[in-house]
Amino acid sequence: MLTAINQDLTNCLVIYEDASKYITKNLQPEVRNTVYDSKQKNLDLLFLFHGFAAISPELFRMVDIYTIFKTDNPDYRRAEMVYYEDIKKAWDEVMKSKNKYIKKTVPVY
Repeated sequence: MLTAINQDLTNCLVIYEDASKYITKNLQPEVRNTVYDSKQKNLDLLFLFHGFAAISPELFRMVDIYTIFKTDNPDYRRAEMVYYEDIKKAWDEVMKSKNKYIKKTVPVY
C-alpha cells in the first residue's frame, strides 16, 4: 500500500487512519518519500495516531500541523518534537477541558 501511494497518487487527500498500523518507529522509505514528494504531487497527508508515543520520531519533524485531542502526555517525546512548548500548552488545555471532543491545532512553520 505504501509503495502504491508513493508511486501512483496525485491531487488527493490520503488518510492514514490508525497510522501506527502502517508506520513504524523507524520511518519506512516509502512514507518518507511520500511526505517529501507531497507538494510536487499535490497530496494532502493526514496521519492519525492514537498517542504521541506511537508517532515516528522522524515524522515529528516533517509535519505542518498538529491537531491534538485527548491523548497520552507529549513529554514522552519532548526531545523529538519541534515546537514542543506550543504542543504541550495545547495538550494541557485539551486535557483540562470537560468537553470530551475538544481539540487544539498547533501549526508548525
